[in-house]
Amino acid sequence: MDFEALKARTPAISSILSGAFHQDWQDDWDSAEDVWRAAIDDAPSPQISQLDADSALLIEHLHTDADVLRFISVNASGFSPQLDAMREPRQWLRTLHARVQTRTDREGAL
Repeated sequence: MDFEALKARTPAISSILSGAFHQDWQDDWDSAEDVWRAAIDDAPSPQISQLDADSALLIEHLHTDADVLRFISVNASGFSPQLDAMREPRQWLRTLHARVQTRTDREGAL
C-alpha cells in the first residue's frame, strides 16, 4: 500500500494528525479528545464533508491495526490510538468515522 498517496488523498485527517498531533501536542492540548472535539465537533461545515470523505477512504484502505499505525506514522504524528484514545487502531478509526458521520447527519438536519 502506498501510504504517502493515501496521505495525499486524505488532507483533512492528515492535517490533524501531522498538525495538531505534532510530537509535542500534549503541551498544547489537555487531551486527544480536546483535539478531536475541535477538529470535528467544532469544525466549520465545509470541513466536515472532507473529514467524512477522508475517514471513509481510510476505512476502505486500512484493513489492519498495523495499517492504521503506519498511516499515523507517515503523518509524523504523536497520536497513539492505544494510549491517547484507549482503543485499538482499527476500532479508533471506526469510532472516528462514526463521530464524523454523526456530525454530517447533524449538518444535514439543519
